[in-house]
Amino acid sequence: MEENLISIQAFSALRKSACALRYEVYGKISAGDLTVRQFAVLEALHRTDPATVSELAGEIALSAATVGRLVAGLEKRNLVVRKRDEEERNVVALTTAGGELINTLFPAHRQLVEKVMGRLTEAEQANLSRLCRRFMGRDSGA
Repeated sequence: MEENLISIQAFSALRKSACALRYEVYGKISAGDLTVRQFAVLEALHRTDPATVSELAGEIALSAATVGRLVAGLEKRNLVVRKRDEEERNVVALTTAGGELINTLFPAHRQLVEKVMGRLTEAEQANLSRLCRRFMGRDSGA
């Protein structure tokens, strides 16, 4: 069991860091009366509007079913709308109200993320991104 101690310690540190950072960054979004996951959908649409539910699911690392439920809740609040795009795909897009909300919330969110991530050097941030992609199977480690 001794030989796996570093793995347990590393995993524990990663888990604790993720929990602390999530609270520190996403604990500040109550101004929009959004859950963390709802904010993640709006944030993803802020970057890729419009997007399919599957694209959003990949972007925020949740199942398509979960994202579909989140979208339904955001639709009820008139923050997003489902429609067909030029390619006849079913997509989700921000409404005017949704765009205004994310445009209001995102600058403070971005500043907070930059402050938190500023604890690491740019090289450390790049290395952390690379390591996280490896965990998600998106980087061969080369």
